[in-house]
Amino acid sequence: MFAEHCASCHSLSPDIVIVGPSLSDVASRVEDNPLGLEAAAYLRRSIVTPQADIVEGFPNLMPVDFERKLAPEQLQALIDFLLTQR
Repeated sequence: MFAEHCASCHSLSPDIVIVGPSLSDVASRVEDNPLGLEAAAYLRRSIVTPQADIVEGFPNLMPVDFERKLAPEQLQALIDFLLTQR
């Protein structure tokens, strides 16, 4: 899921910026999010409503249609994968 939908804009390597921020260590970073959400809930929100929390220094370019493009189990698989990135 990541390779197909995310890797063209997000790297999993630290300090590598393609278009959007690197997702290296994303699981650790979202544990302490500004909304106080559980990490999985914050990642889901970031994917399905990316315009809600734009990372400073990055343009608002993330597609807003992932909830329509991905089946619920695909979206969950993507979130589960991102939660392994520590």
